[in-house]
Amino acid sequence: MICSSPIIHRSVFFSVTSELTGNEAKQLPFLRDLHIGPDLIVHVEKRVGDFVMLAVNARRSGYAIIAKDVKGAWVKIWEGQDEPLCTLTEKWKVPTQITSCYR
Repeated sequence: MICSSPIIHRSVFFSVTSELTGNEAKQLPFLRDLHIGPDLIVHVEKRVGDFVMLAVNARRSGYAIIAKDVKGAWVKIWEGQDEPLCTLTEKWKVPTQITSCYR
């Protein structure tokens, strides 16, 4: 059966908190070190050792960042909406618990 009208999928993320100041303090090192704009928010999706996978959200879209804590500052390794290339994750020795990769 061929569908004559496209199906649109929407993702909705809600966050209810009374800890606005605490949440801001947790996000600030990532926003500052990774130069992420002030109109975006980040959520730590996964953390293994010095590595994190961040969900970065704007009003209507989002993407992911893999970053590593290097001497107290977050360094961006990759950002995008797909999986990173294996050559990149292998070069940085990103734990497999953080992400799979694309060959």
